[in-house]
Amino acid sequence: MAPSSGEGGAGRDDLGASNEAETKDNVWRPCNGTYSIPAPLAERYHRILQSIPVSIWEEDFSAVKKHLDRFRKRAVPLRAHFENRPEEVLSLARKVRIINVNDYTLQFYEAASREELFCGLHRIFNKVSYDTFREELIALGEGRTVFSTETVNVSLKGGIKHILLQLSVPPGFEESLSLVLVNIVDITQLKEREAGLKEEVDKYRIIFESLHDAIFLTDQETGIIIEANRNAERVSARNREELIGMHAAQILSPPEGGPAQPSGRAAESTEKVQSLCISQADGRKKRVSVSAIRTEYAGKPVTVHTLREVSPETGRIHDLLEALDPASSRLLQWGAARGLSKRESEVLSLVVSGLSNREIAERLCISSKTVDTHRTRVMRKLGTHSTADLVKNALLGELLE
Repeated sequence: MAPSSGEGGAGRDDLGASNEAETKDNVWRPCNGTYSIPAPLAERYHRILQSIPVSIWEEDFSAVKKHLDRFRKRAVPLRAHFENRPEEVLSLARKVRIINVNDYTLQFYEAASREELFCGLHRIFNKVSYDTFREELIALGEGRTVFSTETVNVSLKGGIKHILLQLSVPPGFEESLSLVLVNIVDITQLKEREAGLKEEVDKYRIIFESLHDAIFLTDQETGIIIEANRNAERVSARNREELIGMHAAQILSPPEGGPAQPSGRAAESTEKVQSLCISQADGRKKRVSVSAIRTEYAGKPVTVHTLREVSPETGRIHDLLEALDPASSRLLQWGAARGLSKRESEVLSLVVSGLSNREIAERLCISSKTVDTHRTRVMRKLGTHSTADLVKNALLGELLE
């Protein structure tokens, strides 16, 4: 659609008024450059076009067609020509005559009348609109009878309108272009939803990429890595393109002497943290603690693996934890010998196994507050000031004697 001067031309009621080309099958027929249809059918189509929630413009490109024909005879490369001569695009836009628009067009562009709409065309069509019109010219100059694009207009009251513009030349008007139909569909809400969704995706992408832990996603059925963050690249010493497509078992393995690596299928969300080794691109291995949860991504079931680097000392503690049954009578006896009650020894054993207060509470059927109370008493009786000291004291200081 082009910003013309607003010459009204024939109104919608004036089109097809001739009875000379009436047809028995009641279909539209081109006749001498205009459409002629029976009056009852014309009235019916008129009501439909006026009420349909699509902006419809009937335009006359015949003056533009003469210029396009001259360009074709001279084999002028239209794109380069129009891109280098924006003033010519503007000149041709002014040669387009608007024949009529439907009532929805007035509503869409917030115009009280067709006169107000035509007089305000310079406010509706911005620079993007002229770029769109240039593409229309190129399409018509190349002989195409259909053109479609997304662009932006502005209503007479300043509202931004994202639109899907569809231009078509009806059969019988290809040579003259004296009738070109332009349909405009409002996609503003769709674009706003797309922008909102993109904003959400970008926000979570920033969080995903900035996490201190290494994260990668695997397909639950195949174990193939389908996504990874920056820290996964750093920890594995591989770029994202290398990681995606690899099987999780190719880079994660148990430490030497550890239990066999489970299959690459997703771990259950209740699975405890595992101590594994990640194989780096240069062949070196780095100790990591790995947890996994099941979820969905892009409509398919995936597993989110969280990898956290561990120090050599923490790695040795992990080895001890895997070899130890924290609920064993030995641990309970060790706690009793140091003045711990049976419940406090049970809490200690579960703390050593890596469970949180909430998980311990669920396991022992007590409240998290009660767990915290027992934990505080254990630390006081053993003379420790942090959970890390408590675990080290229990594992390295006494249990290994």
